[in-house]
Amino acid sequence: NTTPSRVMARGEADSAMDRALKELPPDYATVIKMYDLQGHGVEEVAATLKKSHGAVYMIRARAHDRLRELMGSPSQFFSQG
Repeated sequence: NTTPSRVMARGEADSAMDRALKELPPDYATVIKMYDLQGHGVEEVAATLKKSHGAVYMIRARAHDRLRELMGSPSQFFSQG
């Protein structure tokens, strides 16, 4: 069920994500974009960054932590229920 308010909230969340990605270190942003948003495998991300698989997973964990700090609570974008 898509309502105008949900569409607007989704747009606001997308804008917040774009702003947050610009504030991340380049390697963090690359991992989030490639792995989480575009669906590339860890092998491809590791090759792009010239890092090991383990390093990619560590960068991803740190990037997720930083994104949580930058974006705050998901409830500001999406209502519960």
